[in-house]
Amino acid sequence: MKKHLSLLILAVITVSLFTGCGGNASSDSDVKPSPTPQPGKGLVLFYFKSGMLGGANTWQIYANEQLVAKKFGRGDCFAYQADPGQLNLWIKCNMGFGNLIPLPGNFRTDQAPLQILPNQTYYEEMYLGGAGAKLRQVSQEEGKKGIEDCDWMDQPSSTSAQTR
Repeated sequence: MKKHLSLLILAVITVSLFTGCGGNASSDSDVKPSPTPQPGKGLVLFYFKSGMLGGANTWQIYANEQLVAKKFGRGDCFAYQADPGQLNLWIKCNMGFGNLIPLPGNFRTDQAPLQILPNQTYYEEMYLGGAGAKLRQVSQEEGKKGIEDCDWMDQPSSTSAQTR
């Protein structure tokens, strides 16, 4: 009996490491926002393709020092309506064992700023590089394909609102 319980616990731990937060979208994840910027704003669509590597972690995404995504993980995407001008982005990793046990070393990683123009749409793909997670701007064609299989996170009601 103890052997079966140990195997069950090991299986749960293993599954949590490999699946992580890829399915952390809200119950209305089938509702996708319109890929249209609000009048006078620029729309930034963030996404992180599904996968196993890094699945146990989530990230916080900041835009101009405002938290815009609290638990952004594998398989997630969200839309952010940005004011025109320079948009400074940075990421902070929520490292932990399946996000249950926080670990020290949640590092801030500054990203290349975006120059937002009114009524334009931008796609930012998160990826894991040698020094952790990074964002990169991709073409509309690549971005549209990248968000196809993602789960939409709750949307903020304004540019300064926080999600999840």
